[in-house]
Amino acid sequence: MSETAPSRSAPPGWRSPLLLALAGVLWGTGGFAGSVVQDLTGVHPLATACYRLLVGGAAATGVLAAAGRLRRLPRTGAAARRVGAAGALLAAFQ
Repeated sequence: MSETAPSRSAPPGWRSPLLLALAGVLWGTGGFAGSVVQDLTGVHPLATACYRLLVGGAAATGVLAAAGRLRRLPRTGAAARRVGAAGALLAAFQ
């Protein structure tokens, strides 16, 4: 009977709940930070939403680049359409 070794790409058991909790904290503080920015600067709510999307996208891209995972992303037309659709849906949600 042969046992297979776990995949090296599988996250450890503690990592997924930690990342989920971090996402919840960031999601919850994003709205508060946006309202503080609006109160301090008088920026229009739509502009604040755009800035939140830009900063979040730049941060996600930076993390992927720092981890060396950016070059592993597919560069196909279908992948570009999925990213565009996700961006449009996030913008509509904002």
